[in-house]
Amino acid sequence: MSDVVQAQQFILVDSNGNKQAGLFATATGPTMQFYDDRQVLRAAIGWAPGASSVQLFDADGHMRATIAAFDSGEPMVQLFDSEGHATKTL
Repeated sequence: MSDVVQAQQFILVDSNGNKQAGLFATATGPTMQFYDDRQVLRAAIGWAPGASSVQLFDADGHMRATIAAFDSGEPMVQLFDSEGHATKTL
């Protein structure tokens, strides 16, 4: 099949039009985001020059954890408190 759909972003919505997920092409790389039933960002996965990463967010949309794999081969896990301050880095 030769049909191709191209866009800089795709937004997945439920039957009520609420955003559930998004796929975005940004200047630094692609990102996929997932939203809860209140349309609050809860998880994201992406790639940017130098690293691939997964971020997890709490019910208020604050980032609480990041897992990254750098091009150098180094992994990283970072945890954040409710104010966004890094509390643990492995």
